[in-house]
Amino acid sequence: MAANESPYPIQGILVPPGQPLPLRRNFNDWSTNYEQSISVSLFIRALQQWYSMDYDKMLSYFRIAAIHAYPPELGWNGVTNSSTFCSHAILTFPTWHRPYMLLFEQRIHEMMVDIINDLPFPVPTEKQEWLDTASQWRLPYWDWALPSAAGHVPGLFTMPTRYQLQTGSPKVPTAMGTLPPPYTVNDVVFKDADGQVTLTLPWSECAGTSRWGIKDEVDKSEWMLGINNWQGCDGAIDGHQYEDKGDSINSDTISDLCYRILAPGYAQDWQTFATTGTDRKSLQSKDWVKYLSLEYIHNNLHGFIGGDIWNDGIGHMENVPSAAFDPIFFMHHCNIDRLLAIYQTLYPSNWFLPSDDPPSNASLKPFYHSFPGDLVPNTRLFTSDDVHDWTIFGYQYDVLQRQSGESQDQYIARINTWVKSEYGGTAALLLNDSKRLFRNIDIKDHTYHDYIIDVIYDRHALGGEPYTILFHIGEIPEQEISTRKTALTRHPQFVGSVYNFSSPTIGADGQRVCDNCDQQAVAGSISTAQIPLTRTLYYHAADANIGGLDQMSPDQVEPYLEEHLHWVVVSASGQVFGVEILPETKVFVLKGRAQHFHAADRLSQYGGYSAMPRVTQNKPGGAAYNEYGE
Repeated sequence: MAANESPYPIQGILVPPGQPLPLRRNFNDWSTNYEQSISVSLFIRALQQWYSMDYDKMLSYFRIAAIHAYPPELGWNGVTNSSTFCSHAILTFPTWHRPYMLLFEQRIHEMMVDIINDLPFPVPTEKQEWLDTASQWRLPYWDWALPSAAGHVPGLFTMPTRYQLQTGSPKVPTAMGTLPPPYTVNDVVFKDADGQVTLTLPWSECAGTSRWGIKDEVDKSEWMLGINNWQGCDGAIDGHQYEDKGDSINSDTISDLCYRILAPGYAQDWQTFATTGTDRKSLQSKDWVKYLSLEYIHNNLHGFIGGDIWNDGIGHMENVPSAAFDPIFFMHHCNIDRLLAIYQTLYPSNWFLPSDDPPSNASLKPFYHSFPGDLVPNTRLFTSDDVHDWTIFGYQYDVLQRQSGESQDQYIARINTWVKSEYGGTAALLLNDSKRLFRNIDIKDHTYHDYIIDVIYDRHALGGEPYTILFHIGEIPEQEISTRKTALTRHPQFVGSVYNFSSPTIGADGQRVCDNCDQQAVAGSISTAQIPLTRTLYYHAADANIGGLDQMSPDQVEPYLEEHLHWVVVSASGQVFGVEILPETKVFVLKGRAQHFHAADRLSQYGGYSAMPRVTQNKPGGAAYNEYGE
């Protein structure tokens, strides 16, 4: 039991004094680099050995995956909780996950060393080479925002690398729901307002983790062991590309969101950057860029990776309690941590305010650290302030590695250049004007019209059942709206989505699952999201076959969107609803200005957003004139 466990200190992989920080690298670059073959081999062996550890050991894969949420009463590291350690939709979302990634990295390294010590090495120097390689290894990140195949599921995770719980002697696959308390993993059950079950996620029957694999037409004997339908992950990411894929520049909506959140003038404070969670008072300023956050981008990817609708196949990554049992969780969150580190480097003064709740010195349960100077080692939990500087934990990200003789200005310019080249597809599209849309228009100072959708939503609506709000430009004929969300996300008029990444606050046994979620639900907390429209509108205006729009000016765009912008809700159980089922949801459409620069190291500047109420009024969930507050 957690209360009897001695604290396990998290400090990262130690770096000898005077040595440069080892790098966390892009997963695909790392895993396909011949020079990294030893570390790749060690990583695979370490994962497999870790999977085989007895589930009740505190440092087993099962126990560390369970930290994220399930089983809620298990606890870890000597820390017990009345429910999960959930840190979603609050200010500590990015900082809580930083020591969690560090823990995963540290455990993999420990397993690597154990493996090396057990291997026979005829030549003693060869063993030292392997130990040196292990000491230089750092957790790779999966950059799902890169274009096309570069952002697809990493090759190693298209193989049978799933986690599978095995017990007994000899060990055999074991359904997690058959484990004794407090290790029992129960189903996640969703109910409507009348108490009727709408969906059951059968995690108790799973021994292995799945991606897009659990659905009615697949026999339980198959998905019980785990199904890796990685093609479903890639399809979901591809489904969030802009309609025209003929350009060589990045056409992912995901990359557009990453670019915007790193651009000056967008996430100007920690709360905006860090979390979807907010309150209505914070939104009264009508600062429309505040609707985009790192957590919103993260939430959508959980749905893309796991599979977020029963009809098409679900997987563990789509649900908060089960997500970390899939090892790809850690490569996904390593990328979230990388985006956080880039943001901190570009905007070092943006951090918690003294009035923030939770504050920056709040404990990040259940993670203990071991810092030089601690009066009693291993007795203090991490805080956000403790993890503000990630480099003290023995790693740096490849893009943030300083080059010899580089000044601070040169360093920032190089990072900006990288961000723009990888994620700045919309800026490049408008500046290059491949469709010749602006050939007769004087674009002063390279300042273009910019259009966004802002969304307020309640992530705990539908009893906590996961749902997705899908946006289309062009009404979809009734016969095309089926109970299959895939058809809606692959539709040529699809422009973006909002995934709530939630879980019920009360478990199937009637016990509270998550205090944090319960408090948010009771308090009526809301969340925000944003979908860029500019790139889609550019293609529509340039398409002679689409009537009603031949330029990007608001006098054309507003009536065009008024007629053609629509949205629907799809629940995880596969039902398609009007947004009326989510009474707290409110959709706003804004026009603004974006200044893009030809200089490689200058990121775009966004601002001046104002209401386009004609687009949303009189539509279910759409904001009326007075709700824009202008």
